[in-house]
Amino acid sequence: MSSRLKLLFVDNSIDTFYSYRMPLALAASQAGYEVHVAAPPGRCESKMRDAGFTFYPLGMSRSGMGTGELASLVQLYSLYRRIQPDLVHHLRLKPVLYGGLAAYAARVPAQVSMPTGLGHVFTAQTRKAFLLRTVTLAGCRIAFRHRNLKVIFQNPDDLGVFVDSGTLPKAKSVLIRGSGVDVSEFVVTPEPAGPPVVMLVARMLLDKGVLEFVESAATPVSCWWAIPIRAIRRLCRPTSCWRGKRRG
Repeated sequence: MSSRLKLLFVDNSIDTFYSYRMPLALAASQAGYEVHVAAPPGRCESKMRDAGFTFYPLGMSRSGMGTGELASLVQLYSLYRRIQPDLVHHLRLKPVLYGGLAAYAARVPAQVSMPTGLGHVFTAQTRKAFLLRTVTLAGCRIAFRHRNLKVIFQNPDDLGVFVDSGTLPKAKSVLIRGSGVDVSEFVVTPEPAGPPVVMLVARMLLDKGVLEFVESAATPVSCWWAIPIRAIRRLCRPTSCWRGKRRG
């Protein structure tokens, strides 16, 4: 039997886990943890096994609320009881909610949750969104009762949603400045000569600030030089199994 501590990552996309969280998982493995990863099947699941991690396929959907949501919760509970992790790291809102409830019920010793973005449920003003938002906060309030828990936020607005609503005690929250980048791959270079170019790299969604960007582009610039502004649409998600690469 292994004497190493078991660390289980739970995400709702194995491809984006590989793109964004693989360095974290590798660092944990190098630090002596026995790394396990649970996520819906995807193109990059073989990369987990190649790295020496144990992969568990989940039936969790990436978005939406369907009839399989309860099954996802039961599946996570059963998984936690079976492998008995010492620490579970939940990534993104659905795993934070479902995994948090399952970890609380299964008496997992410690958990870290990271809702990397609150999404449409917290930005839309429809009745459906309001209902889902209410249910989500109520569920998280139960999940966050875990005594040995830290919830990581990447911006103060998201932190405020949970703390100000009484869903999460502030003492259990941690605010960081983002996930960061690998400086060995993204090297600082001198700025090019000439006027600066301002670009919007985002999906064409209203809650990504597209309208505000267009309004800014139409505003006269009080400088002797003009700022050319270009908006580009992210046509594909970072799901390529080659980290740092995209398929276009």
